[in-house]
Amino acid sequence: LAKTLIFSMYTKERKTLKISEFLQGRSVARQAVTRYINRHDEIFKNHVKKDGKELDLDMVAIEALEKA
Repeated sequence: LAKTLIFSMYTKERKTLKISEFLQGRSVARQAVTRYINRHDEIFKNHVKKDGKELDLDMVAIEALEKA
């Protein structure tokens, strides 16, 4: 249900999802996700954008994090 909600938010409202929105309903630390993103630049390059202190994830980044 949470995954469906996230993807519906992604497709209806905008083309990106904030990392804080991605973390909702998941028992994972924000620091763990940001470290994973930083350590796997080959996956996330051009798919994650920094907006102040927030990260915007596109569909490719979201799918990669879902698989991790």
